Amino acid sequence: MLEVEDLRVTYGGVTALDGIKLSVPDKGITAVLGPNGAGKSTLLKTIAGLVKPDAGRISFRGASLLGVAPEAIVRRGISMVPEGGGVIRELTVDENLRVVQPKKRQGPDGKSAGKSGIDEVMELFPPLAARRHNAAHSLSGGERQMLAVGRALVSRADLLLLDEPSLGLAPKFVTLIMQTVRKLCVERNISVLLVEQNARSALSIADQAMLLSAGRTIAARAAGDLAKNEELWHAYLGY
Repeated sequence: MLEVEDLRVTYGGVTALDGIKLSVPDKGITAVLGPNGAGKSTLLKTIAGLVKPDAGRISFRGASLLGVAPEAIVRRGISMVPEGGGVIRELTVDENLRVVQPKKRQGPDGKSAGKSGIDEVMELFPPLAARRHNAAHSLSGGERQMLAVGRALVSRADLLLLDEPSLGLAPKFVTLIMQTVRKLCVERNISVLLVEQNARSALSIADQAMLLSAGRTIAARAAGDLAKNEELWHAYLGY
């Protein structure tokens, strides 16, 4: 679904990404791991069109994303959930979801066909359903992260770019979000590119994983194989 080749990004002469290669298959989870400053978030922002690369190629379903505006990338089916969520704090949960909801699908009788994206989000995240009419600023950190993921789902994305979804969350919310991400891949055929510092959580749901350090790829392999490599964990993740 997504192909990244020889991607290079610099900030003021400092190399953030150096020759990154990445392939995200259909209907699976690819985890990107690494310490702070490894280039993980820069990778997602570049794919989303928020950062312009110095070199390399990014293609989605065979079409280049280079030079494509971020809003056009969203319309092509890629949605990014930034670190910290990025919800509109002044709006209610329901309003945050309605902002990005596309027009309802119509059946042959002219009536709406199937559940709305908002209804599906409420089923996926029961804590949001209980606070549907509350302002986003009143939610806990975990609930705001659920809302951020929910906004991406309502937009009908085929590829989710998730940037540190477990950051600062209580363990119960981390578990719920990770389980939901896995469920989405299985039931909704969504692909996920997951950036995480919580390596154990990420590898527990990922199909494949890559490890970044100082903007370079250190390892790329099946998630289960990477989880067993203690030397890499000690050297680059500090475990």
